[in-house]
Amino acid sequence: MNEAVRADAGLAEVQTSQGLLNVWLEWNWPLAEQKFRQAIVLNPGYALAHVALANLLSLSGRHGDATEESTRARQLDPLDAMVHAISSQLAFQRRDYSSASAHARQAILIDSELWVGHAQLGQTLAQMGQTDLALQSLAEGERLSGGNSKALSMRGYVLAKAGRVSEARVVLEELMKRGGEGYVPPYALALVYAGLGDRQSAFDALEAALAAHDVHLVFLTVDPKSDDDRREPRFKRLLERCEFMSPR
Repeated sequence: MNEAVRADAGLAEVQTSQGLLNVWLEWNWPLAEQKFRQAIVLNPGYALAHVALANLLSLSGRHGDATEESTRARQLDPLDAMVHAISSQLAFQRRDYSSASAHARQAILIDSELWVGHAQLGQTLAQMGQTDLALQSLAEGERLSGGNSKALSMRGYVLAKAGRVSEARVVLEELMKRGGEGYVPPYALALVYAGLGDRQSAFDALEAALAAHDVHLVFLTVDPKSDDDRREPRFKRLLERCEFMSPR
């Protein structure tokens, strides 16, 4: 990245890449927003810069502005399945489940093998109370992803919330087994524990996620699955320690 900046920091692609690092790895959201907006000034037609900014705005709770940017990204690149999949996530985060479902289905229509599209549809259907269809979509997403822990943990969460505790615990055991063989994001365990109602284990896993700088923690700011936790002082303190919005 440093070499790219030295080579040509005036490229929208370079500014966007820097911003993405600021969002996901460095957790410096004010700087990320500067980078995305600079990218758009450099190249207003660069769809990735618009959808990246939309994602950041959504994570920051600025859903109206996020919707405008994601709409612009789809206008610029209507055949990019990932743009539609991200639009689904943003609609999900603003609790517009009808739009989230529509965007996910469009992503799948464009690329039927995009596992993220199936996962987005699955989490949305679950939130809409369509558990069986949600589990089918999540299973398909998991299959296409090669067993990605995110798709697996989302399925475990939905099983747990549906009262299918023994099946959810099988998912939890699978995640733990994988964790003994390689890296599994602690957030994946936290999600299943949350579905099971084991709040202490969920918070312990979130603390482990913070220690590991788990990228999935960025979703805690707006994910509907965390709504019940936001009243918890422990949860508020954990988010404060992430320092997403602290300029530095």
